[in-house]
Formats: sequence, C-alpha cells, structure tokens
Amino acid sequence: MVSPGMSSFTVSNEELDVIATKLKTHADELGTVNAPLSNLPTATADELGEKAHEAYRLFFEAWQREADVITEAMRETGTKLDETVKHYCEIDAIHAGVFGGILGSGGGNSSPVWPGVPFK
Repeated sequence: MVSPGMSSFTVSNEELDVIATKLKTHADELGTVNAPLSNLPTATADELGEKAHEAYRLFFEAWQREADVITEAMRETGTKLDETVKHYCEIDAIHAGVFGGILGSGGGNSSPVWPGVPFK
C-alpha cells in the first residue's frame, strides 16, 4: 500500500544503465556505417537523367544528415540516461542513509533527520 502523497514509481538503475549503454553502442554502430557512405560512387546525371540525378543527390544528402541527427540523438539520450542513473543512485544512497539510520539499530538512536533528537 502506498501512503497518501507518496508515489509507487520505482526505477531499476541497472536496467536504465543497460539501455543507456545499448543506445550509445548503437549510435557508434550507426555512425560507423554512415560515415563511409559519403565516399561511395553515385550514379551520374547521364545514367539517371538530370532531374532524377538531382532528386537522388538531394535525397542522399538529406538521408545522411538525418542519420547523423539520429546518431547524435541516440548518443545524447544514452549520456542523459547515465546522468539519470547517477542521480537516482545518489538519491537512493541518501534515502538508505536516512532510513537505514532510523530503522537500522533500534531504540535510543539519534535521528539522522533531526540530529540530537532521540528516536525510538
């Protein structure tokens, strides 16, 4: 049962870390695949026709720019998830210290929330 005003929201730091790592790994893979594509030979205007060649060139350049945007977005999302995991771990440590001190050693404790105030 969740107390009034409290959330039942929980986070698995380990799972978030796995997702962050996968995002950054896939971003690296996408970047590795996309980088050499700009060096590939393309069809000429003589082969495709002037209008088709221009359309193809514009499409290919736009596609590469979008691949770069997606790569960077995946990398940034992975980095931000790393920061989120770090923050959640810090908060968990604070709560463990506070609640561990309150619940941990029994009667006669000095409350970590209100130092010097006896807690039973």
